[in-house]
Formats: sequence, C-alpha cells, structure tokens
Amino acid sequence: MSTALDNVTLPCQFSQQRKQQAIMRHGSIQSAAQALLESLGLAGPLHEQLAGKLSIGQQPRVAAARALIGQPKLVIADEPTSALDTDSRAAFLHLLFTECQAAGASLLFVSHDQSLSHFFDLSLDLNHINRAASALEIYSAFISYYFTQFSQSTLYCTTDCFHHCPIYYFITSSRTSTHRNTR
Repeated sequence: MSTALDNVTLPCQFSQQRKQQAIMRHGSIQSAAQALLESLGLAGPLHEQLAGKLSIGQQPRVAAARALIGQPKLVIADEPTSALDTDSRAAFLHLLFTECQAAGASLLFVSHDQSLSHFFDLSLDLNHINRAASALEIYSAFISYYFTQFSQSTLYCTTDCFHHCPIYYFITSSRTSTHRNTR
C-alpha cells in the first residue's frame, strides 16, 4: 500500500509531460505533491500516512492533488466535494480553479450539489447530454452558444478556439436547464 504522497506523485510516473511540469514549477515532483497536499489542508505528517488509512474527507483531497499534479490540460472531477465540509470545500475549489487557470486547463466538474453551479462558466443538465449526439452537433452547439453569449464582447474566436479556451463546466443530474454562469 502507498502513502498519500506516493499516491499524488503517481501520474508523474506515467506522463513525462506532467513530470516535467511539476519539476519546472516546484523544483521536484515531491515538492509539487507536498505543495498541493498542503494547499488542500493536509499537513506534513499526513503525507506519509497510508492512503487507505486517511479519513473519508482526506481521501478526495489526495485524489484532487493527484489529478492536479503536473498541470494537466483537462481535469475531470466527479463529485469531488461531496465528503468535504464547507471550509475544506472552499479551499478545494479555490485550489482547483487556481491550478486549472495556471495550467490553462479545462475542468469538467460533476456534482449533485447545485449550490456550486454559480462558480462555473457553464452548467449542463445531465438529461441534456444523455441524448445521443454526434461530435459535430456538440461542437456546433457549443460554438453557437459561445458566440451568442459573447457577441457583444471583443472576443475573437476561430474554430480552433475550442481547444485553447479554458472553460469550466458544471454538470448536474437535476432537471434544471442549461445556462451560463459567471463567477
């Protein structure tokens, strides 16, 4: 069984790019992992704790640190705040947005907690994405929606912008409609 620190550094064993990013930003993979864990409220002694011995509230924070190490371009978070108290949730969301912004990463965040939707640029109801659609239909709908929302701004967007614009998504399983949120 591995420690929390070992668990966080795992992606750097599989991705040279993430390993290099962690080293460039923090000097070493270990330093990057420690900084992420501490940002999430997991102090030094917990870094050496066996991952399986962490509390229910600590385990998702270790998973979040593991997802964020090395600045990936896409972060997928499935119910990451469900076991967190209010203070831990706020710190977690702050770190998540800070790290995604620093990496220019997109965030796909799935939650049943609708109170979080106002933190995200776009909120989608799971019922809307459950219907079958081609990639072109999804891309066309996204671009159409994006231009509708920002037509009065100075935004310049090409068909390639989908790959370069960090967008934060919030997906919920409730029956609310799709809408754009401002942070």
